[in-house]
Amino acid sequence: MLGKHYGLVISGKVFNNSGLAMICPISQGAVHCHPLKSLDWRVRKSEFKETAPDFIMTEVNGKLEAILFDG
Repeated sequence: MLGKHYGLVISGKVFNNSGLAMICPISQGAVHCHPLKSLDWRVRKSEFKETAPDFIMTEVNGKLEAILFDG
């Protein structure tokens, strides 16, 4: 796939400092929680774009909790 790809980082700073990050891909303006990915952000030369609003993080956290913890 060519071009830039966007994602929402959901892992914490300690994990991210290892060079890895857990990412929910973003396409067509939607955050997709089901194809959760781990990537080496240093190798991929990822860049910070912006901080997601609290209401987006709340919705994503709720979806991830339901997926991961049957919640």
